[in-house]
Amino acid sequence: MATPRDLDVLVLGPENPRVIVLFGSGSGGDPARYRTVLIALSDAGYRVLAPHHTRFVPDTATSDEFVERPRGLKDALARYGGN
Repeated sequence: MATPRDLDVLVLGPENPRVIVLFGSGSGGDPARYRTVLIALSDAGYRVLAPHHTRFVPDTATSDEFVERPRGLKDALARYGGN
């Protein structure tokens, strides 16, 4: 399971924005595939937090794997979301 210490997060945009976009990349979990839209959001002044999630097969995934996804989003916000 990811912890705030070892979480791999794509962070773009200003450090003290008015708005934070917390982006969950879905199946495969690689935010780099969405880099074009994430950079556009960043260029518009939003801080973008997009954690990388480990790929898993839904039919064989464990409860821990399913719980890790929202936990990764929460941890990214806690670590990089500012105040």
